[in-house]
Amino acid sequence: MAESGPIKSHNLALALLLFLYWSIFGSQSCAQERQKYEINAGYSCRRANTSVGPFNMNGINIAVARNMNTWLGIVGDLGGYHAEGFREETYLFGPRISKRLKVKSSIFGQVLIGGVHANAGARGLPSYTNGFATAIGGGMDYRLNRRIAIRTIQVEYLQTRLGSAVQHDIRATMGVVFFFGRP
Repeated sequence: MAESGPIKSHNLALALLLFLYWSIFGSQSCAQERQKYEINAGYSCRRANTSVGPFNMNGINIAVARNMNTWLGIVGDLGGYHAEGFREETYLFGPRISKRLKVKSSIFGQVLIGGVHANAGARGLPSYTNGFATAIGGGMDYRLNRRIAIRTIQVEYLQTRLGSAVQHDIRATMGVVFFFGRP
């Protein structure tokens, strides 16, 4: 039996990444200054779809990025989420492509892979479980000044594999981005 929810999420994420790719490579733009490093910290909300039913989780997301040039970066992403009887941490890594839209705003898309650790005993799952995780999505930053931006939105399809079960989740994050280092 085909699952239309995750397939639609994959198609949406793929469409976003293709749009970003076309935006970056489809037009000629002048070189723009971009700091070498970014640190993002923010609130994260997840809609978890598990074998014991869907539920919402709240948490934090911290990411560090190394910008290789004006459009390509490498990201390390850590997330911690909780709901009654359930705790989960994700640790992901992968490429990010970015495009500056105007002087103060930019969009990005990223594909991250890594792992997940869950403590889910109260939800009918094994007490401690480690597994594989992937995240595909993107977001938008609004620059306040040369060193600080507001991550207005970051939305991703997050797939985790805990035991033999596969979870298809949506993760939304908002927060603050700090930039440093010379380009």
